[in-house]
Amino acid sequence: MEQGSFTTVHIIPKSLGGSDDVDNLFLMCRECHDRSPNTISREIFFEWVSNQNWLKRKREQLLSELQTFGFKEKDMEKIYSVMSTPDFKKWIKDKIGIHMNQMGYGSTITFSSMVGCIKEYMKQKDK
Repeated sequence: MEQGSFTTVHIIPKSLGGSDDVDNLFLMCRECHDRSPNTISREIFFEWVSNQNWLKRKREQLLSELQTFGFKEKDMEKIYSVMSTPDFKKWIKDKIGIHMNQMGYGSTITFSSMVGCIKEYMKQKDK
C-alpha cells in the first residue's frame, strides 16, 4: 500500500451500472485500483483482490531494478550490508532525491535511484 493514497472504489463500476451503495464500495490503494478488473462480476473483483500481494509486487520491482543494474538476487545480502554502513549513508545524502509519481501515488525514492546509487558507490569503493 502506498502511503496516504487509499481510495474508495466501486466493486461494480458506475460506468457499468454500479451504485454508490455501501455494499458496492471497497477501500484499496490507488495502485491496486488502477490495476483492478473493470467488470460487472463481483466474483471476478473479489478473486482478483484476494490474490493481490503488495509486498510481492514491490519485491518483483526491486528484483527488476537489480537486474537492470547487473545485480543478481544473490547480491542482496551484500547490498544490504553496503546500505547499512555509515559511509554509504553519508555518501548518498546529496546524490538521491524524492520522485513525484505521475499517477498521483505521492512521492518516493525509487528503486532505480537507490540501486543505481548503490552500484555507483560500490564501483567507487572498488577503485
